[in-house]
Amino acid sequence: MIQYRAMSYNKNKSNNNSTELPVKPTPPEPYECCERGCDPCVHDYYAKSLARWEKRVAEIQKHQQKVMIKKALRK
Repeated sequence: MIQYRAMSYNKNKSNNNSTELPVKPTPPEPYECCERGCDPCVHDYYAKSLARWEKRVAEIQKHQQKVMIKKALRK
């Protein structure tokens, strides 16, 4: 029996003001895909999860840059 790992993104756990980077999603293991052309496939779920992660990391980095600029201007 194949057991699937949860690759969902829980918006309730993320804090928009947090500067802590979220954990990068792990790609599915080879045995997790049956290669039968499922729609959606575990690879589709992974791709969506990775895209959300990349977007969130970019948002955090942009926020950190703004904070650093504000701090530099105060000096």
